[in-house]
Order: sequence, then structure tokens, then C-alpha cells
Amino acid sequence: MYQQTSISDDDWHELRTIATYWCASRGFQERWVTRGRLNFTGKFAAFMDQEIEIANDAGKLNT
Repeated sequence: MYQQTSISDDDWHELRTIATYWCASRGFQERWVTRGRLNFTGKFAAFMDQEIEIANDAGKLNT
């Protein structure tokens, strides 16, 4: 969406902030793996997978 300029920079920033917050939740991660990821492919799925990985790595540093 962002790369196709179908949303504004401000909207993309807000969406990314919300997605980053969601990805830190274990419940969201489980739902993404079992259901959410089945509905998305390509760059968006890769983006979400990367955000989950970053959140998990950050959690390891804080424990």
C-alpha cells in the first residue's frame, strides 16, 4: 500500500506504529501464525514477520 502511494505518509506511519505494537503481543503472534498469515502474502506478510521477529528480539534483551 505505502509503496503504491495509496495511503499518505502520515497514515503509513500510524499503521506501522499500530502493527509494531500488535506484534509485541504473544496472542497476536499466535493468531498471525495460525490465521492471519494465511490471508496475506508478499511484502505485507514479510513486513509483519519481520516486526514480530524484532519484537521477540527486543523482548529477549529486556529479560
